[in-house]
Amino acid sequence: MAPSSASLVSERKRLKNIKRGIQLLKQSKGRMNLGIAFPVAKRIVETLRQKTGSEKIQWAGSLRRMKENIGDIDILATGPNHEKIIHAFTHLPEVKEILASGETKASIIVEEGVQIDLRVVEEDSYGAALQYFTGSKAHNIHLRGIAKAKGIKINEYGVFKGEKKIGGGKKRMSIGPLGWLGLSQNFGRIGERLKRPRPDPFQNWSRNLRLKETFMSTQRGAMAPPLSRRLPRWPRKGVTNI
Repeated sequence: MAPSSASLVSERKRLKNIKRGIQLLKQSKGRMNLGIAFPVAKRIVETLRQKTGSEKIQWAGSLRRMKENIGDIDILATGPNHEKIIHAFTHLPEVKEILASGETKASIIVEEGVQIDLRVVEEDSYGAALQYFTGSKAHNIHLRGIAKAKGIKINEYGVFKGEKKIGGGKKRMSIGPLGWLGLSQNFGRIGERLKRPRPDPFQNWSRNLRLKETFMSTQRGAMAPPLSRRLPRWPRKGVTNI
């Protein structure tokens, strides 16, 4: 008896799902789920901050981009004593094996079998380094292209105008000269965001005030003048006469 068309469709779908599962398994080999990687990184970073006294310690790479599957966990740090940070990292209670340890880099394996790589940078390069090592590679390439068009060079050490360093210590300053970009990934919208004007913070304030007036008017009837008549006229865009 020949199989029905419905059973053939069902069998093909089952085989397709099996192949898809095998493909996903191959792609995720040596990687971990975000739900596993994030708690590990958070615990390590918080412990390092407590042991070193430095608040400028942060995870980077695909974990900072919140990708679904993570490879090794990358951590970026800075502080007045690099040696102290490296020592605290390689002597964490969770360490099962030290793969490498140098003046600015170290790699360990923790109890969960996860590899964690640490890079310690100078304080005046921390923002640029965090931008660079957060990635992705395509995002960094696109960002460097925008910078080049403005006569600026940007890398993991900072932002440069000719030979002069004009940013890099803080996350915001490291991308400030390039316009309103933030740390957003390149999904083809960077060019649009550069052309987009900054929002006026007083626009929503004025709109919300009118909505509040309407609501209060319905509650109080004609007992009191509108709210806008009882409030001072605030200057727009932070310009004052003081």
